[in-house]
Formats: sequence, C-alpha cells, structure tokens
Amino acid sequence: NHRFAYVSVLASSSMPRSQISVKNITGNLDISATAEVLLVSHVTGPFTISGNTSKTILTDILWQQFPNNSNAYSIRSTQDLDITLAPDLKATITGGPLINGRLYSDLALIQHQDSVKNSVAHDPKYPGQYIRVMDMALNGGGIKIDIAATYGNIYLRKAK
Repeated sequence: NHRFAYVSVLASSSMPRSQISVKNITGNLDISATAEVLLVSHVTGPFTISGNTSKTILTDILWQQFPNNSNAYSIRSTQDLDITLAPDLKATITGGPLINGRLYSDLALIQHQDSVKNSVAHDPKYPGQYIRVMDMALNGGGIKIDIAATYGNIYLRKAK
C-alpha cells in the first residue's frame, strides 16, 4: 500500500553559484527557493515550484495524471526555466507571462489556435511591455503543466 507524503521545501542561499537540489520525492511537493540554480529531479507530484533563481531545472520528472486535480503541476521562475519531457508524454502546457524571454523547444508542440492565450497581449501591470502567454499541446494534450519564466527563457527539451 503506497502512501503519498506532503513535503514543503523553503530554501534560500545568497552564495555565488549556489545550487539547491530536491530529489527522489513521491507525493505532494511545494518548493520555494532562492538560489543561483534550483534542480528538481526524480519527483512525482503533484507539485508547485516557485524559484527566485537564475535557472530552474527539472529532469526525470515522473509526470502523472491526478484525479480531480487539473492544476497538478505549477512551475514558476523569475529567470530561465529548463524542463526535460519524455517525447511521448501527453501534456497541455499553459502559462506565462514571458516578458523578456522566449520559448525554445525541440518537442512537437502545437499551439491551440482557438485560444486567445497564444497571442501577444498588453498587460496594464507592465506598462510599455508586451506579455507572451502560452497554451500548447504535446501529443494531443493531457497532463496539465502550468509554467512561467517571467524575465528569462523557457527551454522545453526532449528527454533522451
């Protein structure tokens, strides 16, 4: 009988080149970190990740569909966000804003054409800035992954 745990991680480091790693957790996970790099690997979720980091990296995540939990995965970074996904994962990827950054990917992502979210919008909270928001499907959509890298780039990479 497998039981899920609830783990909350609040970590901060002001050291140059600091890295905070969160690994090997099954269950609900809430991470709030301030460091140069936040590395998350071998976790299942559902999870919420908020990084005030230069780079937030997610690898070897065991993405799952959770009943009655449409927002199972939420990942926020102030700078770059780097996520590795299995090429056969069925996922719906939404999010934003991308204020100064861009989305880069080697995956077959399809923008939802019926959504106004895939356009560039003006947000009064950011005068003079245009905000890019995302609404995309990988392999027809599925697990909901909500992402944002406010001032950095988002890299969605194909797992090897």
